[in-house]
Amino acid sequence: MTDPVVTIRPSEPVYVAGERMGHNAVKKLPVTEDGKPVGIVTTTDLAHFFPRNRITMAARRKRDIDEGEFE
Repeated sequence: MTDPVVTIRPSEPVYVAGERMGHNAVKKLPVTEDGKPVGIVTTTDLAHFFPRNRITMAARRKRDIDEGEFE
């Protein structure tokens, strides 16, 4: 487990969970409410969620992509 523990609140959107997991290099994200654990989101959960939801791509490539900078 990472220290400090990276968590998310139940009211936060799914994309925030994905971003938080990616930015912190974690595969499991505890869901907490009032400092108490109430669940967990995993990379598998995200993999099942995102294909069912529409993800739109940019109509044109942005300049930073042409220069090879990716996030």
